[in-house]
Amino acid sequence: MDEDTLKLITDVLMLGGYFLRALGLLVLGLGSGWLVMSTVRAAKTDWQLKAAVVIGVFYLSASVVNGSEGAVGAFSLGAGASIFIWGLLQDREK
Repeated sequence: MDEDTLKLITDVLMLGGYFLRALGLLVLGLGSGWLVMSTVRAAKTDWQLKAAVVIGVFYLSASVVNGSEGAVGAFSLGAGASIFIWGLLQDREK
């Protein structure tokens, strides 16, 4: 294999890795948003648990900032969409 072919293979694999990272953080954002909404909306949980979950998700979002811009955007979209979806879903069930 020549050098150009190896560079092309490396570029394709890196591009796939970027997409998988963004997809993984999108799913992580959805999960963390669901966790926050289900914990905050639960009537029988203590305020300490609610505060710990919210602080934990804020810490998680602050640690994601060290990643690439696309990964941070995917996490933000996932977290925002999940809070929006499950926040409205809970209101409509009542």
